[in-house]
Amino acid sequence: MANEPVRVCIVGLGWTGMNHARGYAAISDLATIAAVVVRSDEGRRRARDLGISRVYDDWRAALDDDAIEAIDFCTPNFLHAEQSVAALAAGKHVLCETPACQTAAECRAIRWAIAEHA
Repeated sequence: MANEPVRVCIVGLGWTGMNHARGYAAISDLATIAAVVVRSDEGRRRARDLGISRVYDDWRAALDDDAIEAIDFCTPNFLHAEQSVAALAAGKHVLCETPACQTAAECRAIRWAIAEHA
């Protein structure tokens, strides 16, 4: 029995997010883009071009979506700690573009969230 692809939500469709989207397209048997989070008309256009119909304008809303198994944060690193900890608490797998955080304390907060929610 084959496993179903992991359903991923990409947060941010800038340069990094678009590169990740191309990567998911190349491994669609392993992972598929279930949703995106964008805040601009350009981001919504990119989502349409990628054929993604589930579009959020706030990353927090995606945490409540049971169809999303993993969140891929392609956002500025000053957001990573808050976003990653919240996603882990919501039971999501987290992919976070580097650098993971701005401080060692933020990295420890993510590590503790992983341990707590694993």
